[in-house]
Amino acid sequence: MKQDKKWPDPQDEGKLPIDVYETDKEFVIRTVLAGVKQEDLDISIVDNIVTISGNRIDPVQDAQFTKKEIFWGPFKRTCTLPADVDPDKSDATLNNKGMLLLSFPKISK
Repeated sequence: MKQDKKWPDPQDEGKLPIDVYETDKEFVIRTVLAGVKQEDLDISIVDNIVTISGNRIDPVQDAQFTKKEIFWGPFKRTCTLPADVDPDKSDATLNNKGMLLLSFPKISK
């Protein structure tokens, strides 16, 4: 009998899927962080390299799971933006549905 693969594999642990898009004035990174509290999240930008890290804590601790696929635990994602941005004017919003939006204004040349 074939068993379901337990997710995440150790090499996949902590990966965070992101979307990155560009407008005329800024770069935007978005990701879904449902279940992550703002105080468990850290965002930094150095030399156009954005790092999103945090911890997703499982609210169910004392149950006997028959299947567990949702990733819980520490995560980290790094992304290099394709052009210079002004980190001092960047903005981060984590809405009540768990969507994180990061905006980074482009530097005018």
